[in-house]
Amino acid sequence: MDYAFIRKPYILFETVEMLYRFVNGISFRSLLSLRLAAEDTAEGDRMVRQVEQLQEILEETCRGLDPQSPALRRFFARVDTSDKQEGTCLARLLTFSFFTLKETDFWKNVEEIRTNWRYLQEKGAWIQSYSIMSLEFSFGEDCPGDFLDQVCALELPPEFQLNLCRALRSFDKSLDELANLIYPIAQRLEETLHRAHWILDQRVEYWQNSPVPLLDYLSDTMGQTLAVGEHEHTVVAIFVMNYNFLLYKKSDLLENESYLYLGCGVSVKSQRRDQNMTYEMLGLSLKALSDKKRLEILGRLSKERAYSLELAKAMGVDPSNMSRNLALLCSYGFLKQEQEAQKNYYQTDHEAVRHFLRQLERVLLT
Repeated sequence: MDYAFIRKPYILFETVEMLYRFVNGISFRSLLSLRLAAEDTAEGDRMVRQVEQLQEILEETCRGLDPQSPALRRFFARVDTSDKQEGTCLARLLTFSFFTLKETDFWKNVEEIRTNWRYLQEKGAWIQSYSIMSLEFSFGEDCPGDFLDQVCALELPPEFQLNLCRALRSFDKSLDELANLIYPIAQRLEETLHRAHWILDQRVEYWQNSPVPLLDYLSDTMGQTLAVGEHEHTVVAIFVMNYNFLLYKKSDLLENESYLYLGCGVSVKSQRRDQNMTYEMLGLSLKALSDKKRLEILGRLSKERAYSLELAKAMGVDPSNMSRNLALLCSYGFLKQEQEAQKNYYQTDHEAVRHFLRQLERVLLT
C-alpha cells in the first residue's frame, strides 16, 4: 500500500500538545524511566538523545511564558479522566475532536475545526463519550438532552464539565480566543521545528523502510483489525510533541473523497512492544471487561447488532450508562460501529476478541 507521508508538522496540534506539557510540568525526560529498562543499549541511547532534543525544543519555544498564567491554564490545565491514568484539557477537546490531517497550516486547521463543528450541529450530532484527545459524537434519537446534559453524562470533574459546556455553547468565540492566544507561540514552534526538520525526516525514512508496514503495526498494537478501503487515500502524520501517540481515523464527514489518516509519535517503532507495555495494555483491557454488564453487552451484540437506546431498553439499563459502556468497549476495539438511518449500530467484533485472547495467551503462557 502506498502511504502519503507528510514531512511538515501539524502546527496547531503540536502547539496544543507542547503547551499541555509545559503548563502541567510534564517533561519529556519523565518518559525515559517508563521505557529504558526494556530497551537495548543502542536503542536506549537513541531515546535519550531524542528526548533531550525534544525537551530543548519545548524549553526554547516556551521561554518567557508563565505556566501559571490564567489564560494558559484555562485551556491547558490537566483534568483527570475516568481511568485516572491519563489526563486531558479543554484545548484538546476543542481542537482534536474536529481535526483531520488534510492541512498542516495553523489557520486552515482553525477554519476546518470551525466548519466541522458547525456541520455536526446542523446534523444534530450529540456528545456520546470522550477520549483523552477528543469528544466522540453520535447521531440519532439516543441524545440525552442539551449540551449540559450531554457533558454531565461524561465522567469528568464537575467544574470542568461546566467550563466545557460554556466553551461549546460559545464555540466560535472559544476557538478564536484559543487560536489568538497560542498563535504567536505556534509561530515560534514552527520555526524551531523547521530548523530541526531531521526529527520528522528520520521517522518518515524509518517507516518507509520498516519491514513491518505501519498499518500492520497499528493493527497489532491497537488490538483491532484495521483495513484500507479500495479507493481510500492514505495520509501518514508523524507527531513530535505527543511522543507515543497513535492514530487511525477514517474520513471526516465533510470530505467528498475517502481518506484514511494514520499517525504515530516520533518514539514509535515497529518491533512489538516490550513485555511490560504489553502487560499494561492487556491489564487495561481486562479491567474494561471485568464489569458483568459489559460482558453481557458483548454477548448480546455477538448475536445481532443494535443501537444504544434499543439495547438499553432491552437490558433495562440507563441510556447514558449504556452509551458510556458502548464507548468504552469501542475504545478497546471489542465493538464495531455502523451508521444507518441516523443511528449508530454496534456489533461485537469477533476477530478483535479472538486477537485479544491470542495476545493474552501469548503473554501468559509463552
